[in-house]
Amino acid sequence: MIQKRHSGFVRFLILSTLSLLVVSCLTARDARQWLIFQKGEKGVSITGEWDSGSFFSGGWGSGHIVQNGMEIVGTLGLYTIEGVVNGDTIYMIFISGKRVYFTGQLKYMRDGTLVGTAVEKAIINTADGQDSQKYPIILTRYKRTR
Repeated sequence: MIQKRHSGFVRFLILSTLSLLVVSCLTARDARQWLIFQKGEKGVSITGEWDSGSFFSGGWGSGHIVQNGMEIVGTLGLYTIEGVVNGDTIYMIFISGKRVYFTGQLKYMRDGTLVGTAVEKAIINTADGQDSQKYPIILTRYKRTR
């Protein structure tokens, strides 16, 4: 009888842990669906070369962004990014391989920089995002040289 209780508790513990892992996983499908809902009015144009500082100083690295209407694609450091523009707000997902590692929200500032936050393994500005690790993002457009 004690053995049955013990095995039932272990089963419950394993199932509870697995359900928490499933709930806390951010899927590419969910992240892309979130992006669709963030798309709004056309605003700023962010096509170009960007820099956020080196990895060694806490930055994300350099990036290249291409904007087509309200949708953006590109790279930032080690990540492929996908995103949307809604006025002066940019929403992004950061992908490596087939996994989404971060979602982010940035604002276009008067000085031309993009400033915001990324959260790890969750959708930003949700209950899960509030409890996730947060990372600052500051992107500065590379100056064009002649």
